[in-house]
Amino acid sequence: MEFLRHTGARIEEMLETSLHSITQYRVPTTGELVPLLHIAPSKTDQERLLVINPELADVLSAIIARVRNQDGTVPLVQFYDSSERTWAAPAPLLFQWEHGHHARAISSATIRRAIKEIFEATDLTDADGQPLYFQPHDLRRIFATEAILNGMPPHIA
Repeated sequence: MEFLRHTGARIEEMLETSLHSITQYRVPTTGELVPLLHIAPSKTDQERLLVINPELADVLSAIIARVRNQDGTVPLVQFYDSSERTWAAPAPLLFQWEHGHHARAISSATIRRAIKEIFEATDLTDADGQPLYFQPHDLRRIFATEAILNGMPPHIA
């Protein structure tokens, strides 16, 4: 959930995020290194680069620590792209889990189920007293709202 909230990524973009998606940019005038997260194109075929803020850095660090092998590497796993209907080459995906002694990519259904279970466990309700539930796309809206409230122009958000 935190990855989706801090990036505004679509669930498909999230699941295709790999260790190679994390990069850096050196500001020419100051030499400062700016950490970036590359979001691969999906629905709109537009790639994006996000500045990794401290909160997102913490999230990425926790994810990488969870998926690393004992030797410090991130296992290569295949990913089925349901939009393209093809298998992608093995990559060090950040969203993977061990299943039967094999690393496998996490599916969008698993992410949706996990979000539902998280909200069911909280017993949070809306104004009408109905159980509160978020879709992954709701976290994209929260990201855009927070970005605009923090000064990002709406057309960029």
